[in-house]
Amino acid sequence: MKFSYNWLKELSGTTKSAQEIAELLTVHSFEVEDVILQGRGLEHVVIGEVLTKEKHPDADRLNVATVDIGTEKLQIVCGAPNLAVGQKVPVAVVGAKLPDGENFFTIKKSKIRGIESCGMICAEDELGLGSDHEGIIVLSEDAPVGQNFGTYKGLDDVILDIDILPNRGHDCLSHIGVAREIAILDPEAKIAQQTSKVNAEFVTKNETTDLDVSIDTQKCLRYSATTFTNITIKESPDWLKQRLISCDMQPINNVVDITNYVMLETGQPLHAFASQKSKGESQKVTIDVRQAEKGEKLTLLDDSKITLDSEDVVITDGTAPMAIAGVMGGQQSGITDKTTDVILEVANFDAISIRKTRVRHNLQTDAAYRFEREIDPNLVDVALQQATNLFNDLCSAECSGHIDIYPNPTTPQMIILSPKKVAQLLGVEITEGDIRKILESLRISTKAKESKLICTIPTDRIDLTDQTDLIEEVGRIYGYEKITPLPLQGHVQAVTRNEQRAFEHSLRDIFVAGGYDEVKGYAFYAVEDAQNLGLDDERHVSLINPMSSDQTLMRRTLASSLLRAGKKNLSYFANMQIFEIGHVFEPRESGLPEEKVMAGALVVSRDDDGAQFFQLKGMVD
Repeated sequence: MKFSYNWLKELSGTTKSAQEIAELLTVHSFEVEDVILQGRGLEHVVIGEVLTKEKHPDADRLNVATVDIGTEKLQIVCGAPNLAVGQKVPVAVVGAKLPDGENFFTIKKSKIRGIESCGMICAEDELGLGSDHEGIIVLSEDAPVGQNFGTYKGLDDVILDIDILPNRGHDCLSHIGVAREIAILDPEAKIAQQTSKVNAEFVTKNETTDLDVSIDTQKCLRYSATTFTNITIKESPDWLKQRLISCDMQPINNVVDITNYVMLETGQPLHAFASQKSKGESQKVTIDVRQAEKGEKLTLLDDSKITLDSEDVVITDGTAPMAIAGVMGGQQSGITDKTTDVILEVANFDAISIRKTRVRHNLQTDAAYRFEREIDPNLVDVALQQATNLFNDLCSAECSGHIDIYPNPTTPQMIILSPKKVAQLLGVEITEGDIRKILESLRISTKAKESKLICTIPTDRIDLTDQTDLIEEVGRIYGYEKITPLPLQGHVQAVTRNEQRAFEHSLRDIFVAGGYDEVKGYAFYAVEDAQNLGLDDERHVSLINPMSSDQTLMRRTLASSLLRAGKKNLSYFANMQIFEIGHVFEPRESGLPEEKVMAGALVVSRDDDGAQFFQLKGMVD
């Protein structure tokens, strides 16, 4: 996941550089896979002023402009329909390397329909700042000619690409979560405390009967809905758009951007529905959270049409589905430029249900990514408070109602920790005072009782279930590098030769000596793969929770993975010889399948000369 260094710095109060933060996190918390300068590609993009504009003599849709960039005046051919004299615009000069996905393309001096063009006046998508290509970016009148565009727009951030493992997905897929980690590891940082409950006055003042919310499924753990009226849909301010862009999200409008911003900051997904109630109407707005009826249809925000399953959880208007809970909203209730009233959903859903729905419908969304890692239902309060403030500030919105259904509130659990056990497992003496200090920095309150510590665990740390988990936390914060390595104590006996493995190693040596490369395939394949191999009538061991639709069956042959690898590699090589030694799974009448180790090989060539058979025959011999 991409994290903004400036945002993390603001939340954590750290003064360390992005590289220092990356090193700290990698040693103690998460692997930082990359540190990226956000302004890459904008080094040679400057602010220019359009002095003249004339029609291109040989192209109806092109104009020839003279642009002042401070140091010189450039002639640029431009096809943007909104180009006008007097505009301040971003100009990529000759030699500029603009982002193009993972790569860059270079701006060169060229002739367009016979007219020389010395640069490019840029649209949003050409600078990697959005998807808009309808016209060039037009800056404010006071934009200084000649200044670097990235500096002017505040695109001086550093992006940290951090691999948050699933065991910390519930509390660290957010800027607040990672900022907490930084504040723990940096003694000089002071993270701002987040309010854990929505202001009681807000709830009392806005509690309403205009909302009729019901939960008719056990897979919705909490549902909070707030109505906002008199909303003005418009473009978000630059600071908000820049933070979304830094995290690989495209700005859309102020309402949608607020929900994405709060999710990135707190880790709690939110969804905004356009209210179906007309102005002046007094009837209630109905929301029913229930299981879908098998065969129900829903058109999603991305225009895809899906057929729902009875295992899916949906948000309905009392009758028809408006969204797949925790995954994606429906098109009918989407936010448009004409939307004036919004229902903001901040909810919590069963993690396993969300994951199954995502896999079933092949939907990849940021909300589902978080929900399926099981987030804290109490996070709803923090997200709602932040979102309400932003709706008031950025949408000129009025909060007209609020309802919160939380049948079984999550409460902190207690774990008893023995300081002696810490020393036994870590191999280093850490004083009880230091242990308590480390735990309290992790928001784990401690109370001493009879040489034990009674630890109260925050509700968002569901990965902490027993004292060994706490000891691991103490160890990583204390620093494993501080623990002196010692040689192994005790009698060491040579291992007994494993004949099966020795035989496999011999097979590998024979294959490699014959010019074969080893591959490793998944132990699963799709129903389609089995059918293509003529195994559609055979029994298979099927997975209850497959990772994807093409990994539903345990393989009965190595042929599928060998053929897949061969097909992929033919894109790069004219011919190849590959082999695999792996497990296949034969079902039995009852109990676990019979697991066999098999060897297989594939010879494949773009030339159909028949030699492949003899190559394989020679290897078998």
